[in-house]
Amino acid sequence: MCGISGFFLSNNFSSHRESLKTLRNMTNVLRHRGPDASGYWSSERDNIYFGHRRLSIIDLSKSANQPMNSRDDRYIIIFNGEIYNFKQLKSELQSLFNVKFKTQSDTEVILELVAQFGFRKALDKIIGMFSLVIWDKKEKNLFLAIDPLGKKPLYWAEEEKGLIFASEIKSILKFKNFKKILNHQSLSEFLKFSYIKAPNTIFKGINKLEPGTYLIFSKELKVKKFRYWSPKNFLYSSKDFIINENTVVEELHEILNISVSERLTADVPVGVLLSGGIDSSLVTSLAKNNKNDIKTYSVGFENKLFDESHYAKKISNHIKTNHKSFLLETENVDKIIEQLPEIYDEPFGDSSQIPTFLICNQVRKDVTVALSGDGGDEIFGGYSRYLWAKDFSIVNKLFGSNFLKFISSIINYFPNNLFDCLSLVLPKNIRPSHFGHRLKKIAKILNSKDEIEIYSKLISSNRLLDLLKENNFNKKVSFKKEYEAYSFMENMQLHDIENYLVGDILVKVDRASMSNSLEIRSPFLDRRVVEYSLKNCRPFHKIKNKRGKHILRSILKEYLPEKLFNRPKMGFGLPIDVLLNQQLKEKIRYFSSNEFIKNQNIFQKTKVDNFFEDYGKKGSSLHSEMWNFFIFQSWYTKWMN
Repeated sequence: MCGISGFFLSNNFSSHRESLKTLRNMTNVLRHRGPDASGYWSSERDNIYFGHRRLSIIDLSKSANQPMNSRDDRYIIIFNGEIYNFKQLKSELQSLFNVKFKTQSDTEVILELVAQFGFRKALDKIIGMFSLVIWDKKEKNLFLAIDPLGKKPLYWAEEEKGLIFASEIKSILKFKNFKKILNHQSLSEFLKFSYIKAPNTIFKGINKLEPGTYLIFSKELKVKKFRYWSPKNFLYSSKDFIINENTVVEELHEILNISVSERLTADVPVGVLLSGGIDSSLVTSLAKNNKNDIKTYSVGFENKLFDESHYAKKISNHIKTNHKSFLLETENVDKIIEQLPEIYDEPFGDSSQIPTFLICNQVRKDVTVALSGDGGDEIFGGYSRYLWAKDFSIVNKLFGSNFLKFISSIINYFPNNLFDCLSLVLPKNIRPSHFGHRLKKIAKILNSKDEIEIYSKLISSNRLLDLLKENNFNKKVSFKKEYEAYSFMENMQLHDIENYLVGDILVKVDRASMSNSLEIRSPFLDRRVVEYSLKNCRPFHKIKNKRGKHILRSILKEYLPEKLFNRPKMGFGLPIDVLLNQQLKEKIRYFSSNEFIKNQNIFQKTKVDNFFEDYGKKGSSLHSEMWNFFIFQSWYTKWMN
């Protein structure tokens, strides 16, 4: 895992010496992504500059450092990520073309794939997580590419004189005289969804490369983008073939086992993040199936309503792993919150970034690589919204909107913690976590007119948009038209895979892990796993008896007794209402003051005051919106003042 940066200019914007200085500045801010080595390459004649920071995982020798030249010296690469099938590809290249390799690295394999098959065909052969940049010395073309699911980030900016690129925004901001201009469309997007979807970023002129996409920048200064992989291309690609459930379980089990096995390959210590949920428990079980000595890690919370660590411990004891649990304490939370604007570069509202950062920070003291269960919810139907949308549309028709509005008002009248306390009387095996928060979500959607409106309310909020002086955002969720050939549940899943997974989950994990120089590998996001699920797993394979991830549960039963994992989904959140009303209270007051709002010139003060008044009312469900307000203001203070 690494950090990459560089630029390709049509002519000298400064001296070669000055360009090298700029390159080093861009690359040095990515040191956290690659603390083990740095490397640079440039061509003064072609005005192209590559920088690389290396986190050594495969082939720890200096010969595997980057930038790296192909054997025929036509191509040069900087690469961030891991190629899991590189050994098979290496054997293929040796057999077909008698390629002589100088290293044991996956980077060299990519180079030789491109040399023998061309850039486009090479992408189809690669299985892994990656962002990469390749310079073709012969054709004078620059290639940028990102993996199918968007695990590894790549940002780019088109200047008058060329193209700038890097693994993180902060690196591009180090380019000489780069102007920071707030993108109001992206701000609206953040305030609505809590993240910013590719290709947009919070800065005008800086773009995120979308998942499964590659870009070609030619010497004629033309940018061409191509989508080489999309989940829509695999959904029911054999529509008339409904596969038997036992067959699905068997075949998926085999593919997942291969995926986990390949991700255990490393020349450094490897561990597994074990939350105690379905996804991480299955990954841990498969890891143990492939390797006897497995280290597992979990994080616990002082607030027991959010604490799942005891489940993780029980599962660890059953599987027999070497397990460590870390407690998220209040003082640690305060320190992490202060670092968030620097870590994420953009406003990012998912509060689980805090426990994710903590566990990555602690795990890095033991291992350099860790496996996770990311992607299981999106790929295999783990979110409750996949059930709720259909069920509540039926309820609306049965009881009518007026009655449901009345129920909604009653739920909203009482605070979350009251419902949390009431839920304690329920048996542990059926007790829902964050019960108050879940009820407020239900209240939010009770008066929706159809499934689309329900889904839109579940994944977004318009309340903060009303505070803006300028709002260019289209408030509608427009996925129905794009995916209308499929069931509504599958519409939601595809939308989540292409948006929420990429823009929220993977951003959270990448920044939290790489800021600690830790590589996270996600077996569920192997393209073979995703493609198989889309092709063969129907809704009834994913959801059964009002529970998601049925197919994963069926596999997990082979490793664990059902009593250890058949329980309500807990999630990985924080009691942000407590944080907002205690540790962060004074900062929020400052961020909403007349002076701050006036100097900022983004929000309307009167509407900000109204929002704060509503937030303070009994039973308010605006904690997520207030958290996003705080996050944006913190980011703005760091990057725009």
